Amino acid sequence: MERLDAASAAFVNASGLAKASPMGMGLYRIEPAGKVGSVRTATLQLDVRPKDRLGLSRLLFLLSYAGNQGFRADSVAAAEDRELWSALAESLAQMAERALGRGVLQGYLTVDESLRTVKGRIRISDQISRRPGMLVPLEVSYDEFTEDIAENRILRAALERMGQVPRVRPEVLSRLRQLKGKLDAVTRLPAGAPLPPWTPAG
Repeated sequence: MERLDAASAAFVNASGLAKASPMGMGLYRIEPAGKVGSVRTATLQLDVRPKDRLGLSRLLFLLSYAGNQGFRADSVAAAEDRELWSALAESLAQMAERALGRGVLQGYLTVDESLRTVKGRIRISDQISRRPGMLVPLEVSYDEFTEDIAENRILRAALERMGQVPRVRPEVLSRLRQLKGKLDAVTRLPAGAPLPPWTPAG
């Protein structure tokens, strides 16, 4: 039994992780829905863990047989961890360290801008519709070689989100903060924003 407000109960039910059934007087019975994971509201942190006889390591082993589990095939150095989120944070830190080991990835980003000089190509239709009869500023598009590309924006968002997860080991949080610091020049994705188009490596 858990005391919940109606909004938190609705959020738990919508997550698909557990079912919150009202018992009266603001109390809810919370039962797992056959999944493992975590959900957090302003007033509740709910973790659904595998049964002790299964354990996290066997759960991840079973997950390896899923059709699209989202993990890379590369071998990594690992240590056992009883906390799911600490284990995932460690994996993220290792992969981000590998990705940023040779420096921050750079690529070409198309920029649309209003300038007083020609750079790239002039967007004629925008120039006519926005500034009829005016010669400057010019509506131009050009490609800029920059760190502020979709891949880095997504990586920064992942590091930020994982850094806010409760009960991640302090030393892993410190590594996540250091990695995010390498991406300070990268635009931050607002919470809930769709992922920008990107191209998988390799």
